[in-house]
Amino acid sequence: MTLRLTNCLAANFDGPLRALAARWGARFDDTLPWQAREQLVDDGRVEVAWTCGLLFALKDRARAGVWEPFAAPVMAAAHYRDRPVYFTEVVVRAGSGYERLEHLRGARFVYNDRQSLSGCHALRDLRAQQRGLEPVHTIVSGGVMSGGHLRSLAYLRAGDADFALIDSTVLEAWRRTEGSETQQETQHEVRSLARLGPYPSPPLLVRADVAPEVRSALRREVLSAHERCGVALRAAGIARFVAAEARDYDRLRAYVPDGAG
Repeated sequence: MTLRLTNCLAANFDGPLRALAARWGARFDDTLPWQAREQLVDDGRVEVAWTCGLLFALKDRARAGVWEPFAAPVMAAAHYRDRPVYFTEVVVRAGSGYERLEHLRGARFVYNDRQSLSGCHALRDLRAQQRGLEPVHTIVSGGVMSGGHLRSLAYLRAGDADFALIDSTVLEAWRRTEGSETQQETQHEVRSLARLGPYPSPPLLVRADVAPEVRSALRREVLSAHERCGVALRAAGIARFVAAEARDYDRLRAYVPDGAG
């Protein structure tokens, strides 16, 4: 059986999955847009998928037990404290006058996608910290959907939005990118106003109908990936993977009530 893999996260996580696919002799097409990759998951045309925790929770609500989390990344940066978590960064333009969360009342919001925890639904936690902000549904309905975290950053830099919620791993990967002097200068055009979270790391999922011995082998391979695919993991800011299971993501269901999303 030739395994088929897909990544429904940002491109900064393509590298580790590409390395794992090469080790396993699996198929991984990293040229597809994320919408097409998610469709592969919905159609059952892949056996392994890397998704955000909220997307897993939503799909499991719609079709329980079809996908099983089996591993999650532990990011290498010190602020993750050796835990399988990530954060949402509340990002504004560096030269803006926004210094506190309450200053964001009435500000123009850009988000990556309505099914994203880090880019959209984390607004719930932002508003919990600052009750003076508009209701979440008002902020989202008045915002603009960019289609991706990097595109949200582009909106900010262009002055087409005032704040965005950005996955911490994406923001850190963007800042790690080695490029031209112009590229390095653009990294100083935005700054983080606050950090929300932590949230459980994006799970690697395997279809439940994959043979048990294959699922067990995948888990062993991924949990030791730092030994065999260390270069790819380090390039993505990942220290290692740890075991994950469905209940690790139960609390995320509260971010989208039944019938929403």
